[in-house]
Amino acid sequence: MTKAKHSGAFKDHRFVPKIIAYAAWSYFRLPMSMSEVEDLLAARGIIECYDTIRKWVGKFGTHYAASIRRVRPAPCDKCHLDDVVRLIRGRNLWLWRAIDSNGDVHDILVQSGCLVPASGGARLG
Repeated sequence: MTKAKHSGAFKDHRFVPKIIAYAAWSYFRLPMSMSEVEDLLAARGIIECYDTIRKWVGKFGTHYAASIRRVRPAPCDKCHLDDVVRLIRGRNLWLWRAIDSNGDVHDILVQSGCLVPASGGARLG
């Protein structure tokens, strides 16, 4: 998490800049909704309503979103498709993952049947 700058933008807010920055950062960095950020803060003893968190994210979130975009590595131009058969609830399911050369997973798909089996035979499932 990047440090919150103690600027005039945080003036007249009830909470210290560190808490406001944590709420805005967790909304943009973690896959959370604003209601989930509200629950996260409540679990840490900070009771604040949804509307206030929405205002914080709108006012301070652009800085965090821009810094996250800056440090995120660019996607590679070469990807490969990884397929794995897993037994889930007694059924064989195919897990497909699009993985780039850095090892980052870009997409996941779970299917009941394999469209292009590795053996090159007919469609299974």
